[in-house]
Amino acid sequence: MRPGLLRSSRYSPGNMDRESLESLFVGRHDVMEDVLSRIAKSIRSPEKHYILLVGPRGSGKTHFLALTCHRLMDRFEAGDSIAVAMLNEEEWGVASFLDLIVRILRALARQAPALDAEIAAICDRFAKDPANAESFAVARLREHTRGKTLLLLCENLVEIFQGLGEEGQKRWRAAIQEDGNWTIVASTPSLFPAVRLQESPFYGFFTIRALEKIDFDTGLLLLARKAVHGGKTELAEFLRTPLGRARARAIHHLAAGNHRTYVVLSDFLDKDSLEDLVGPFMQMIDDLTPYYQDRMRVLPPAQRKIVEFLCLKARPTTIKDIATPCLMSHQSTAKQIGELETSGLVSRMRFGRNTFCEISEPLMRICMEVKDNETRYFRLFVEFLRHWFTTRKPERQHAAFQHNDVDHVHGRAAQPLSTALDMLGSVLEHEDFEGQHLEATVGILTVSVRTFGPRSLPEGLAKLRGLLKERADRDAVGRILTGFLKANIDDGFAGPLADWEVALESLTSSLADLPDCRIPLEMLRAAVTYTRSGDERHLLSLPLEQRQLLEDIPLAASGERDARLRTGSPGRQASSLPAQA
Repeated sequence: MRPGLLRSSRYSPGNMDRESLESLFVGRHDVMEDVLSRIAKSIRSPEKHYILLVGPRGSGKTHFLALTCHRLMDRFEAGDSIAVAMLNEEEWGVASFLDLIVRILRALARQAPALDAEIAAICDRFAKDPANAESFAVARLREHTRGKTLLLLCENLVEIFQGLGEEGQKRWRAAIQEDGNWTIVASTPSLFPAVRLQESPFYGFFTIRALEKIDFDTGLLLLARKAVHGGKTELAEFLRTPLGRARARAIHHLAAGNHRTYVVLSDFLDKDSLEDLVGPFMQMIDDLTPYYQDRMRVLPPAQRKIVEFLCLKARPTTIKDIATPCLMSHQSTAKQIGELETSGLVSRMRFGRNTFCEISEPLMRICMEVKDNETRYFRLFVEFLRHWFTTRKPERQHAAFQHNDVDHVHGRAAQPLSTALDMLGSVLEHEDFEGQHLEATVGILTVSVRTFGPRSLPEGLAKLRGLLKERADRDAVGRILTGFLKANIDDGFAGPLADWEVALESLTSSLADLPDCRIPLEMLRAAVTYTRSGDERHLLSLPLEQRQLLEDIPLAASGERDARLRTGSPGRQASSLPAQA
């Protein structure tokens, strides 16, 4: 086992000390117990287990394996017959079965230095008689592990298999079967042909355990533990507040459940910066850019070209529309996209005969945009997320309306809109435009649209803009529009589509000078069109990180929805859009 030298690491958690690994381990306890239980059976009985952990890059596989090794050392006493070989995270030098055996012996030599002489003897044998060096090395490994279970822990198994080649894989599989004392815990970013195809030596060999993306509560726990671990007690306390949880939800939405993103971002967070979010997110993007650049470098040129195109496109695109600008044939493009999907970089959605493709991780696309100095969208989207996750659900807004002047204002919302807004203006002369007043304003607009139709929305926002003009609150209209969008998602958007189209054209024109309204307007247009049509392709005008916020939109009216389902028209019942992590 390699000694832990660090208390925190973004990219090499295998170098962290045991205490830190335990402190920051979240969300995978059931998988850990299953793995440890299988290894225990392998060590104490003839039944051997071979486990493959599958999870995208950044999902915490290195952390998991390092902690597995520590816990194994605790669980098994000196009398247990076990030899543990933990390979390096990146074993770049495995190009044959002989290379693999030597790497395993080097890992064992950390606990048994006498093996260094055996390794030197193998190298000498290779210089004199390359043909017999492999059998000599296998004999040395068998001699050292005789009467013991050989536990191999290794990462990036796909790269090891590529280095071995088909012949090397066959030799390794034969050695495992002949010796009968191997047990393996390995990891890989995704399943690969050597374990998926029936004709491969290792088909059906491994027990697959997925390391799923972490959910919100697990991500929040990781942020809080990281804060305590780093001595940021004020941040840890803030994360327990409603506002702190709202900010953490914005982080979770962009992190998409990626373990590494939480770790990277947490290094930049404190209580003040968490409230702001834009600053730490920009630092995080800067820090993640080399990581995504390295992922691009290992791709074949044709795949790099496709990924770059999709990053710049930012919206789902058909294979035909990818092939032409990339100067590739349709068949070649489809083949490369299939491989990119297998590796987890690209997602595909099918609608009829058309297949739409996009980058699976919004942060990868955003990192490339920021690298090209295109930071405007990202800043606007982070601000949008702050408002989105701070806005309360519609059912909770009712409580805010039951309070003094706010209740009175909301009660008049069904009267002419100007009357309600005049009353709100008198309240805002003396109070801040936050909390219940923001919610009351959203409530007024919602009631007005349901009472007087969608065309009243531009009138209401224009009047509100006038009321708020002198308050030096630059993003107030954007917050109101964001709140209105979120408040109407659960119930759908009432009114004829033609009226909505007129209202949206008016809003687009009148709010063009307000950057904070750009994203909520884009989403409102897509949400309304989808609600009225039930065709999910209307949502494809939005990037993934925006679409995922609109997952719960109902279809327009129950009668229309039932008719569409009877005729088999597209709808949420058969969604092929990626679900939010």
